Amino acid sequence: AKLWPEVYLCTSSDVLAEFREFERFATATVNASLMPVMDRYLERFEQGVRALGIRHAPRVMQSNGGAVTPGAVRKIPVNTFFSGPAGGVIGAVSLGKQLALPNLITFDMGGTSTDVCLIRDGEPAKKSERAMGGFPVRTRTLDIHTIGAGGGSIAWMDAGGLLKVGPQSAGAYPGPAAYGRGGIQPTVTDANVVLGRLNPNALLGGRMSMHADRAQAVIDELADHLGVARTKAAAGVLEIINVNMMGALRVISVEQGEDPRDFTLVAFGGAGPLHAADVARGMGMGKVLVAPRPGLLSASGLLHDDVRADFSLTRLVPADGAGLKAINAGFKTLGKRGRQWLKGEGENTGTLQWFADLRYFGQNFELILAVKSDRRDEPALKRLVAAFHRRHKVAYGYDMRAQPVEIVNVRLVVTGKRRTVPHDRAEFARGELKDALLAKRKVWFAQGGYVMTPVYDRGRLPADCRIMGPAIIEQMDTTTVVPPKAKLRQDQFGYLHMALATIEIRRSAQWVTA
Repeated sequence: AKLWPEVYLCTSSDVLAEFREFERFATATVNASLMPVMDRYLERFEQGVRALGIRHAPRVMQSNGGAVTPGAVRKIPVNTFFSGPAGGVIGAVSLGKQLALPNLITFDMGGTSTDVCLIRDGEPAKKSERAMGGFPVRTRTLDIHTIGAGGGSIAWMDAGGLLKVGPQSAGAYPGPAAYGRGGIQPTVTDANVVLGRLNPNALLGGRMSMHADRAQAVIDELADHLGVARTKAAAGVLEIINVNMMGALRVISVEQGEDPRDFTLVAFGGAGPLHAADVARGMGMGKVLVAPRPGLLSASGLLHDDVRADFSLTRLVPADGAGLKAINAGFKTLGKRGRQWLKGEGENTGTLQWFADLRYFGQNFELILAVKSDRRDEPALKRLVAAFHRRHKVAYGYDMRAQPVEIVNVRLVVTGKRRTVPHDRAEFARGELKDALLAKRKVWFAQGGYVMTPVYDRGRLPADCRIMGPAIIEQMDTTTVVPPKAKLRQDQFGYLHMALATIEIRRSAQWVTA
């Protein structure tokens, strides 16, 4: 760096101080490839912020849900890998605190993809390795699972004549046929228009015209190929995309030893509230929550993150007295690095949280457990090992208490609390529920076909109103579908709470129990 200052320098020990050499080398390589790109981008961004007269230095969201200065990102840009979807998860954590709902599953459905993440006791699930461009990148991220399922997902037939939906997407341009921008392939949005779930005349509060006839034409073409009626083809598109998204929820819940029925589904993004009830029912979940501005939750989440960094160090030693010296030395090294980093971020105070990766001897995967202090003694290690046995049994259904346990990595999470803005308080319309009624139209539901359904303007809903489904709630950035027998209420903050019919939940949840 001294002899050749204009060169970008990246060392694997700075990026990932852990063993598993291939993963470490791959992570350092990906990080190095991003350094010039991110450096130039952040330089332009900072100049633009200063040109606007904004005095405060910008912060950048990381994949772990924390914000850092652009300088920190320039050194390790790989930490911003999943920073976009992370904003929605942090926003959901914040609203969960506001509403005293600690157990949530986020459901962020947009035009091309759906992102889901599990939040237990106010803490989002995390992972230590993700694939990036086919390479195993080891960096601490929120456990966000993404699939190619969105409003623009294209419905098509495979070589065997079976209906498929996605992952190909029509995108914003040309987009779904209903947008009138030249799209000629049937999409999920077109199916929603045909089934009456989306406004056939306009979206975005009337700013965007819809072309219901074009949506019908592409769905009719699909129906002809399938040899079924228009309604059945459109309903099939929705059923397949919903099953695909249920599979994503299963990955982050059932496959991690979590029962989705213990959680509330938080729907946001442009299409999340449109499909949330059907997805929740299929997963056996009884509650759906819709934020006041679902299309903006990911952006507002950026205002609720803390300054945060994750540090790790390999200490491959037995989890007993023989490894105690190496373990404590590792924590001491991490503590020094963490305090130096916090000072470099301009934070005078911060919280230090300690963790350790444990596994049975001979295993090739670890479980991460919290450690109460950076100083360990033998009784504390015994308690940590006992906690590992319990966690292993919960996660995998068994434990091996006679098998030796070893510590693989020690970890440190450094957090500096930022002053965050409160969530907006809703401004409720005066009047009665009938004043919010826009129209009635036929809407298709899986529970009974087409039903004449009231359509409400969310901005005109009075405080503490209650609606029995079926109903459609329209607003500028999304549409919320309330199926038959579901109950909807709006709380004092403007959140929509949907309770699904218990008998339907039990029927749909049989596969979860099995």
